[in-house]
Amino acid sequence: MFIAMSRSFKSFLKTSAFMAAGVLAMQAASTQSASAQSVPSAEPRISASRVMAYWTPDRMRSAISLDAVATATKGSATGMDAAPTGTAKRNIGSPPTFDAGTKLFKRLHGPVKGADDGNAGPRNFGTAGFYHTTGRVFPDAAVNAYPNRAAGKLFFSDSVHGGNFVCSASVIKYRIVVTAGHCVAHGSTVAGTRHFYSNMLYVPAYRNGIAPFGSWPWAFATTTNNWYLSGSVPNRQDVGIIEVQDVSIGGVLRRVGEVTGWLGWWTLWGRQYPNNITQLGYPCNLDSCARMQINHAQGVRIVNNNVEIGSAMQGGSSGGPWIQDHGVAAVGSPAFTAGNWVLGTTSYQYLGTPSPQILGSSIFQNAGFAGHGFGDLWNAACAHRVGNC
Repeated sequence: MFIAMSRSFKSFLKTSAFMAAGVLAMQAASTQSASAQSVPSAEPRISASRVMAYWTPDRMRSAISLDAVATATKGSATGMDAAPTGTAKRNIGSPPTFDAGTKLFKRLHGPVKGADDGNAGPRNFGTAGFYHTTGRVFPDAAVNAYPNRAAGKLFFSDSVHGGNFVCSASVIKYRIVVTAGHCVAHGSTVAGTRHFYSNMLYVPAYRNGIAPFGSWPWAFATTTNNWYLSGSVPNRQDVGIIEVQDVSIGGVLRRVGEVTGWLGWWTLWGRQYPNNITQLGYPCNLDSCARMQINHAQGVRIVNNNVEIGSAMQGGSSGGPWIQDHGVAAVGSPAFTAGNWVLGTTSYQYLGTPSPQILGSSIFQNAGFAGHGFGDLWNAACAHRVGNC
């Protein structure tokens, strides 16, 4: 459905901002140039151990969302596009297959001040009137339980602009993590200014300085030409995929999906539009991006292949999954219940005072989509290393 906009609402829709996060880079990534055929991609130039060593407690604790240090003017939403059509593709999720116990548990840094206070959050609607329910994933044990444990916090570096930043992300196969395109690369219409980020480190089920399932450095990253050659939102495919390194547990290399389980995915917005979704992420306006937040909402409108919803999350939640049928199925549940299908990832927000509380997510598209779709990234990541998918 489309909600009519007041004059004041139209005025603040003229500006929107990234919800990314990044880290001061000590090295650049090795980047494959973009072309119409191949997806833009990169691999780290330093070892996994050096990526891990880079992330000192101070750097992790001081990492911020990118929109706190830079803003960009984006196109405003003024209408309602048609719902996606075609033959959707999907891949089923899975609970963890290996119990790591406490072998990977580590305190990465001290608690973030104020993240445990549990103060009241904002109203469950903004000036646009897009209703939602946003709150902390609670109790703490729920963060460590599947399917929530497949979501986590992403740390990375920008070797060109500098700064330490964070995004959100989730595991969707053995070594495959999905996030937003702007969380893996700086897109631009100017060729010389495009680049991938460095020092990417994924921490599943991160909780106020604690990594219950370890930290997983990157091995490969890719995004679409839709994002890489544009750098603007709403973007038709602001999507990124990261392959993470294996981690030794008891002398045996394990893949992240074995430890956390993984979420499924479904292109073309799942079963139907508008659909009800559950959004997970680490927004820095709530609990100082130190705790996982959860939001329940329904798609309100489609803009440039993006579905928009109401949400109180802001910067830092970018890349977090939008999940259809979130949860664990009860005995006797209808088909597809608790399928945990990722339909998209948080891409952008609209600015305004007071906040409109609107977020957008690019609709996952199949391989062959003009300028690349999620399916192209999936195929590239699965083919990059045996056992990724």
